[in-house]
Amino acid sequence: MMGYAVFFQVLAEGFKLWNTKEGNKYRDRVYELERDYLNEINKPREKRSNTNLDYIDEQLYLLSKFFVPAIGKKDS
Repeated sequence: MMGYAVFFQVLAEGFKLWNTKEGNKYRDRVYELERDYLNEINKPREKRSNTNLDYIDEQLYLLSKFFVPAIGKKDS
């Protein structure tokens, strides 16, 4: 769980630094995913949905793929 906390924080802060409407939209999405992740991971193990956790993983992956190329661009 510790690794995910850092990942959520890095993405959210990165999108915040972007300081655009689009960046804010993606930052808000990261916050939603973090909330969903915490809600799911805090359930008793037998009630957790691996499908939901996999979906969150996939969404984080897609957001990070979008974000990484934008780092360092002059107009970002």
